Amino acid sequence: MAGSNCARAEPDVRSPIEAEDSSESPIVRCGDAAIRAWCYALPMTTQDILVHVLALPHDERAHVAEELLASLEEPEADVAGAWAGELQRRSDEIREGRVEPVEWSAVRDGTLAEIQQRRAR
Repeated sequence: MAGSNCARAEPDVRSPIEAEDSSESPIVRCGDAAIRAWCYALPMTTQDILVHVLALPHDERAHVAEELLASLEEPEADVAGAWAGELQRRSDEIREGRVEPVEWSAVRDGTLAEIQQRRAR
């Protein structure tokens, strides 16, 4: 590849299992573009991805884990907005008399009693 430090021009499209017996690396490790090209060249299973990610150095695995966890989180602004709306709705229901507030101690005691009943079954 022109302007690249890659050892070969074409990404290796063998599965990790096929490449295990080989002396060559199953991934062209010359940067994100090469890895993306390899990933798009061959549909990978979750297990294939795990094999490759678990072979990464600790720092890179930590980065992948951080990015995956971040992808599962809702954006803070969305969460804050949703909670603001929920709090407003609940406040309106109490103020308008549509619901009766319950003391925390009563909720806690009722919940603990229900848990004990379920465990006794």
